[in-house]
Amino acid sequence: MKVRLVTGRRKRKGFSLIELLVVIAVIAILMAILMPSLSRARKGAWAVKCGANARNVGLAMVTYVTDYDSYYPASYLYCAQRGGSSWNIRRQDYSHQGKGYLHWSYFLFSSGLCDASAFECPAIPRQGIPRTNPGANPDDWETNQVDMDGRSGSNPNLVDFQAPRMGCYEAVRQRL
Repeated sequence: MKVRLVTGRRKRKGFSLIELLVVIAVIAILMAILMPSLSRARKGAWAVKCGANARNVGLAMVTYVTDYDSYYPASYLYCAQRGGSSWNIRRQDYSHQGKGYLHWSYFLFSSGLCDASAFECPAIPRQGIPRTNPGANPDDWETNQVDMDGRSGSNPNLVDFQAPRMGCYEAVRQRL
């Protein structure tokens, strides 16, 4: 027959409330130390991505100029007809603006020299500002944005031929 000694202490199975609170406090302190460095790392990654995008656009521009006998793409042309990407030199007055426009970015990404996302910047909410007339895709519109026809949300009849989002230096500078 075995004799077992009984003591007044029982073996614990878990943490006490004090131990749990100490662990939570240590985690909170570590997070407070790490958060600023994580924010700096995110901004550094944004800068790298924006720099890579700018490089891609620059290379596409050099390639375009080389391919088209030292001519740069037109910076801003009004379309000859609504919803179409053709243009006419005689229809470049202000009265034709309601047909949409061709932006220089369109000449680069439509010819496959770079991707339309090269004009975006991750430091800006939604990666940049939208076109004036975004067209049919509701994702290209901003909240409360109105196009030249007075519509908001979707207008397949009026679209600007431009990269869907354009990151701009001023917005990046304010964000960083």
